[in-house]
Amino acid sequence: MSLVGPLPPTTENTDATQASLPKSLDTPLHVLDRFRRGFWRIFLALRLGNILIADRSARVVAYALFGMSFALLCTLFAPLWLLLIGPLILGTPHIVSDVRYLVLRPPQKVAPLAIWGVMLPLAGMTILRILMMFGLVYWPSAEIACGCGAVIGAIATSRAHHTARVFLLFLVALCSMWLIERPWQTILGLGHLHNLVAFGLWVWWSKGEGPWLRYVGVILFYVGAIALLAWGPLEPLAASLGAYRDLPNGFDVNGMVQTLAPGASPVWALRIVLIYAFAQAVHYTIWLRLVPNNHHFYTRKGPSTFRRNLESLRKDFGKIGLWLIIISCLAVPFIGLFDAVKTRNVYLTLIAFHGWLEIAIIAHILCNALGSKPTPRPQEMESH
Repeated sequence: MSLVGPLPPTTENTDATQASLPKSLDTPLHVLDRFRRGFWRIFLALRLGNILIADRSARVVAYALFGMSFALLCTLFAPLWLLLIGPLILGTPHIVSDVRYLVLRPPQKVAPLAIWGVMLPLAGMTILRILMMFGLVYWPSAEIACGCGAVIGAIATSRAHHTARVFLLFLVALCSMWLIERPWQTILGLGHLHNLVAFGLWVWWSKGEGPWLRYVGVILFYVGAIALLAWGPLEPLAASLGAYRDLPNGFDVNGMVQTLAPGASPVWALRIVLIYAFAQAVHYTIWLRLVPNNHHFYTRKGPSTFRRNLESLRKDFGKIGLWLIIISCLAVPFIGLFDAVKTRNVYLTLIAFHGWLEIAIIAHILCNALGSKPTPRPQEMESH
């Protein structure tokens, strides 16, 4: 420790934080935080840690570039493993983060009435999905109607000027009728679109966080990676290394093509699948690393600890909620050990609501800006 200097005080645990968490979590959190301190010691020895610890913006951009680089590498040479394992390990934590930062901790205040207006239709959507999962009647058009209803509820409860609100509701109603008539195309389109929405949302929230050129660099990397996958110069190399070979459990490229790019030519179908795999992996990085470290939610300059993060999670969801989150995050990958494909399919079936949640809450916040200045949250998060 003396070789590289002490870590900043913002990363140290406090007695109050330790006392508020269950004792059963002490040992795993101690191990994780010791590993984390060792990680930062290495970076401090390389002199890079001084910059990343002191400059939150530089740290977040480093997270973004590393996450996108890793996602691109996995997409190029192990896309099926990325599509299979990613949702099992990171899917549930990212849904928790999605709900946390859009519903419980949005950067601008969202009225309780708006939450009800959004969540009730999405609850109906989830019920429809559960009925489908058990082989009962499923109406895809009804699912789209629920999603559109969430967006309409978000706009109707906004603070937008009356004329603007009526116009937007009329416009969304027209779009909803068109989407309801094309349920399967809408579900497919939303699956691709919501990954891009998350990236755009993070860029928007990063306004004023640090030098804008840093974020321009992240945007160019993201666009360049998608362009590289669409162009496909490395596909022959990836194919020779077995990147597109079927997995032992039957998870294959053809199945992903039928799911993500039905009707596309063979060349473009594969590239659409690869772009989705990359965008989905970045989507997880955004909700699990970039958004939690954004200045709207995390006011400290230095990095946080696992213990502090878990304590913040307990404050948001309560003790019971915290245990449910921990159990869910561990149970999904554990069950996946026995049947990864089926577990992945069940997970994707149950979380269909979250893409609509992102669109609805964003619509509500944007509409609020049309009526009055956004109301900042009275209390920001000190940790994530």
